[in-house]
Amino acid sequence: MIEREGRDDPEVFDTAKDYVFQAMERDAFPGYLQAKALGNLVPLSILARLVVALASFGGGFWAAFYVVLTDQPRRTRCWVILPFVLAAYFLSSYQYKIDPVFALAGFSEYTFFTWAKIREPYVRSLLIKRASVSLLLAAFIALALCVLFIFVPGTQL
Repeated sequence: MIEREGRDDPEVFDTAKDYVFQAMERDAFPGYLQAKALGNLVPLSILARLVVALASFGGGFWAAFYVVLTDQPRRTRCWVILPFVLAAYFLSSYQYKIDPVFALAGFSEYTFFTWAKIREPYVRSLLIKRASVSLLLAAFIALALCVLFIFVPGTQL
């Protein structure tokens, strides 16, 4: 170690500084960008959304098959809209790692159920675009399932 006036020479740490910078640039920064610039949820919240989506799909399919196989009227069958909308929203939220409603409102989740305002305009515009696609996908899935189960001819078993 080279010492000048009782202190280490800063050039001694240049190789370590370069190594740490390259490691962060190569390993940590892309993951951080993907988590914060392309999504607004934390992993625990993403997993919870998958659980809610699968439970809603289970309930929705159960209700849909029940109303079709017992030949319920169409006005009663319209109740299958609720679980399918919920399931499609949470499934698309899980897939894109983004909560569309909060993204459109300009919020991002930093810890489980702790939301903060997005201050970076470019990140906000990215999240708004992804949230719009996510909402359109959820609406398409919910609409397709509802049309299928509401308008299919019923049968009495």
